[in-house]
Amino acid sequence: MSLFHAAEFVCNSVLANRIAHNARNELYHFLMAVEKYGLDAVVQETRKLLEERGCSYLEASRISIERATYMLEMATGQKTYQPVRDGLNNQKRAEDAPHTARLDYDY
Repeated sequence: MSLFHAAEFVCNSVLANRIAHNARNELYHFLMAVEKYGLDAVVQETRKLLEERGCSYLEASRISIERATYMLEMATGQKTYQPVRDGLNNQKRAEDAPHTARLDYDY
């Protein structure tokens, strides 16, 4: 691995760690709000916030429900993107594998 690639890897790792930390904090605040105020109140407050940010009522309602669903999935440990990444990695390995079928015929 070249020095450039090593530096790039470290930068990407630091960035990924920062993003993971932000996501962890967001999940923590979501779970604490749900525990204290209930899921319905959190979804409604999220909808109001999204409307303030320029979303229509219907769009804000849909997004707030989807976000709450995703946060609850993460909190319960339901994995989505790890299997997706594994599948893509396996797909890439299959594409990189030498193709053993030969369709060359001498007639």
